[in-house]
Amino acid sequence: MKRLLLLDYFFPPLGGGGCQRSLRLVRYLEPNGWASTVVTVQDPDYWIVDPTLLEEVPRSCDVRALRRLQQLVAIPDGYRPWARTAERAAAARVTKGGIDAIWTTFSPERAHLAGLGLKRKFGLPWVADFRDPRVGRVTYAPPTAWHDRRHRALEAEVVRAADPSLASLVRGRPATCFSAPGRVRCAFQGT
Repeated sequence: MKRLLLLDYFFPPLGGGGCQRSLRLVRYLEPNGWASTVVTVQDPDYWIVDPTLLEEVPRSCDVRALRRLQQLVAIPDGYRPWARTAERAAAARVTKGGIDAIWTTFSPERAHLAGLGLKRKFGLPWVADFRDPRVGRVTYAPPTAWHDRRHRALEAEVVRAADPSLASLVRGRPATCFSAPGRVRCAFQGT
């Protein structure tokens, strides 16, 4: 059985819509010959917790929960300490062997930067799942032009390096909302 290494801050027992996407990914990969190792956060203070979701995690899934460390002001987000710790834990797992691909999921955006570092270090296939656009989303409001340029540059760097980048868009929303639109494979919500 092949093994996917998934970096996802929002994974059960945390709840909410974002957790469902990754939980379903690891569940549906297993019958198709892929086991998963998930590097996530151990965060009992998050406002949505659903321990019943743990019952849906396949037995073959190795979940590695890291202690929460968060920075409030950072580019592209406040999750730099978590992402660095997650990248180190993921690198240690890759070094042990048996990892065939890496998958990072947004949000937080910082997870993709950890994936980028792993891609550069190990050369494994890497999927950057944006769920929604970072720069082109309705709530995107950088405080300065410098912040806007930095966010766009980071997004473009991730999109160019990943094999491939994925996004889920609302029908009618153009894929050109990405900093490197030709490299993003889009699925429209509701299809």
